Amino acid sequence: MSLRFAVIHLGARLHYAAPVALDKAGMLQVLYTDATAHTPGAGLLRPLSSLRAWGGVRRLFARNISPTIARNKIRSWLWPTVQIELFNRRRPVVRKCARTQWGRALGGHWLAQRAITDDFGGANALYVHPCVSTEAMREAKRRGMFVVLEAISHPFNKLVEKAEYERFGCSAPETEGDLRNDIDFLEQEAGLADLILAASPYVRQGLVELGIDARRIALVPYGLDSADLDAMPKPVEGRVLFVGNVGYLKGLPYLAEAARTLRKNGFRGEIRAVGPHDRRIIHRAEFIGPDYVGQVPRSEIKHEFLQADVFAFPTVSDGFGLVLLEAMAVGLPIVCTPNCADVVREGETGFVVPPRDSEALASSINRIVSDRVLRTVLSDNARRAFSKFSLEAYAQRLAGAINASQASLRKIGS
Repeated sequence: MSLRFAVIHLGARLHYAAPVALDKAGMLQVLYTDATAHTPGAGLLRPLSSLRAWGGVRRLFARNISPTIARNKIRSWLWPTVQIELFNRRRPVVRKCARTQWGRALGGHWLAQRAITDDFGGANALYVHPCVSTEAMREAKRRGMFVVLEAISHPFNKLVEKAEYERFGCSAPETEGDLRNDIDFLEQEAGLADLILAASPYVRQGLVELGIDARRIALVPYGLDSADLDAMPKPVEGRVLFVGNVGYLKGLPYLAEAARTLRKNGFRGEIRAVGPHDRRIIHRAEFIGPDYVGQVPRSEIKHEFLQADVFAFPTVSDGFGLVLLEAMAVGLPIVCTPNCADVVREGETGFVVPPRDSEALASSINRIVSDRVLRTVLSDNARRAFSKFSLEAYAQRLAGAINASQASLRKIGS
């Protein structure tokens, strides 16, 4: 049976890489998503986008689904975006509690109801992200559809983040009870899936630790359309770049400590942290060091990559980190930890340092910046290695994993 997927996609995660890849593989039937820059009525929210407190609304105007997906395959609504934004403002303490959002049919759960009402657009398979489309998964299983769950991040990410907050004497924004509840929720959803996708060995390891049968997990690294980055890099010597959410989970305190160490030892470069941040956090002692640029519009972020000399990603726990592929696409040497995407080859395209090791981080950064011959070699290798992570390569990996899983289920059923 040829599979045709209904995809439920809350937000612009991975720049819509999964539905684009499924479409390239001839497997996309319909995409259900919340607001994009082109959703009818989105323009009505533009006045709110200028207000700092309405960051979620501001970000939607940077969301653009690839034109390679036919418009008649896309079902997009404004309401789930507004719904989540209002809920986050009203109940900040529990805004990420999966069970609460499910109980109130918020965001992706609202989209799930639309998909069910629409009979999944005639699809015979379903692709979803964790904890946002539970009822759609249940209904799809009831109908005998093939269900794929994309494990976006390590299942214990938030517990790791909570430990990082406490390590630096802070209170985490979410209670351990809520976090354990979310993990249980994910485990229940995993039981509904025929195939669970992990983008990195680190995520796969976490899923196995959660108790999921490794035979139901496929390792499928992501891919990237590098068209937006197709320009001649003009690196500023000594400019170290981080891109992502600025906080404890991404290891910014360790990058900050590395920055202080480098400057103490005479480093004259610039360390830029680009991404959304809480102003209260970046003024804490453990965050002092980098220049915090703030969030940069998607249309402008490529200039940050093109002008950087080294890319640093000291995450403590992650899923994949698509920014690593953006860095590779423009030939940026990378210094990262093993707790994210498995894309950096030690000494070939960059260096992999232990999590929380600011000394190793500083040493690797300094080594690349100070040795221009090494920097050139790493850069050339990174650009060549990126071909393994193109959107086309990702589409082939994704289709291959789905077909292999389907064949395995047929074999078991025969």
